[in-house]
Amino acid sequence: MSVDSGYLVETKTGKEGRTYHREGLVNKKMVVHVEINGKDVKILCDPKTIKIIGFVD
Repeated sequence: MSVDSGYLVETKTGKEGRTYHREGLVNKKMVVHVEINGKDVKILCDPKTIKIIGFVD
């Protein structure tokens, strides 16, 4: 498993992004990296509302 391994996910609002296994929960929420206006932005999402659409090894 590499340092950049994680999941490709879709948020409840339909944004696609990714998570990293190395990043833990923050206040019981997952850190999701999404691209907004060409910039990588971190957002916090409830793990129950995240849909896993792929994997990154």
